[in-house]
Amino acid sequence: MNIYTLLCLSAMAILSHSLSANEYIKDNDHIKSLSEAGIREDIESLTIDDCDKLKDLNDIKNYKKLKSLTIKDMKLKDLNFLPDGSDITYLDLSDSENISDWSGILRLTKLETLIINDCDLEKIPEEIFKLENIKKLDMRDNDDIRRYSIEELKKAKPNTKIISD
Repeated sequence: MNIYTLLCLSAMAILSHSLSANEYIKDNDHIKSLSEAGIREDIESLTIDDCDKLKDLNDIKNYKKLKSLTIKDMKLKDLNFLPDGSDITYLDLSDSENISDWSGILRLTKLETLIINDCDLEKIPEEIFKLENIKKLDMRDNDDIRRYSIEELKKAKPNTKIISD
């Protein structure tokens, strides 16, 4: 084997690993759990978008290397599926309505970016005030949140970039 072949094989291996470190599930009305979807547990980024039948998200706790999690356009009641002490730094819950129990978000002690656009929020969940490492909070298109609540959050989190309407 010559050096060129070795370089090509190395590049292919790196590319293959980086592609496999991300998983994306969209508009899948067949799977009911992540294990059923056949997603490997060593991924770093997972996006679940508009998967109405997927109700059991507890398998997310098995993804120990996960750093980025996007769950869009889902009907979530709570965030108790989020893993304790994980390395997740990015969480996008855009278009996920009906979240009544936000306590699970406090398990994400390394969370830096939270996107909760268009979640039909009437008020800012108190758990968001308790996020210690949050650097960016995007909560656009939550028309029912009162302006003074946003100002209160900005005072409580002066080092956090807060994006709202």
